[in-house]
Amino acid sequence: MSDTSAQEAAISDAAIRVIVTQGFDVVSVRKVAQEAGLAHGTVQYYMGTKNQLLEKALLRSTARQHERVQNLQLPADPLERLTTALLELLPIGEVQREDSTLWITMGAAASTRSGLAKLYQQELATFQDRLMQALIVWHSTGNLGVATEDLPRTARLLTAFINGLTLDYLNMPSRSGLVDDIKADLRSGLKKILS
Repeated sequence: MSDTSAQEAAISDAAIRVIVTQGFDVVSVRKVAQEAGLAHGTVQYYMGTKNQLLEKALLRSTARQHERVQNLQLPADPLERLTTALLELLPIGEVQREDSTLWITMGAAASTRSGLAKLYQQELATFQDRLMQALIVWHSTGNLGVATEDLPRTARLLTAFINGLTLDYLNMPSRSGLVDDIKADLRSGLKKILS
């Protein structure tokens, strides 16, 4: 990673932390600079306006999610493979919780901010495309109980299901066995949607 890329990633990570801990409306170049331990001008140089900062935070968060999934040792079984990959999008750890919170926050904000809405929809389409690719591979084995023409709708339903689980578990107090509960709910829901 180049110094510029590393600096942008660090600033985007700081923006994510500000959004997650202090709220979407509080985000400013100044707040992010303070969180990152950098000069205001440095953050503005790398990120530009507040809107660009928000967009880069969303892109960084989705890149972190994708990177985590790419680095997993995925099981051969299609259901377990999908469960393992999608679990990374749910609030099962500190970074996953940040990314989950950011995704929900940005989704809500996108409903009233047209510039953010376009980027959010692009990222959502990318996610659903990746889901479709996984479903197509699974379908080719003959073991997926979904008709070919229903795969796009299934990808949308899976997206809604993941968003719902995220909302349900984000505000749940941390406790022993929580990750196991999330995984069990995820696997159970996937079985129902995909059968």
